[in-house]
Amino acid sequence: MSSIAVCTSSAELQRFARLNEAEPFVISHAKSESSLLVTEENCKGPNTPERSLKIPNVADEQGVEVLKFFEYVRREGWTF
Repeated sequence: MSSIAVCTSSAELQRFARLNEAEPFVISHAKSESSLLVTEENCKGPNTPERSLKIPNVADEQGVEVLKFFEYVRREGWTF
């Protein structure tokens, strides 16, 4: 996976940035680096107010893949 990079200027990320603090930058970084995001947040439903959107909702709109931690562990083949 890639490391962190620069944020994009898409309208969705700018709108999301007004409602949240760091999330838009994390999402835009993942998008610019063609990386995925690992989070335990769940998507909110289709009629959720913008201020209540979660990382998976916005990442999906931006075409950024999102996995839960243990999904990522399994995908990467980690063993303990």
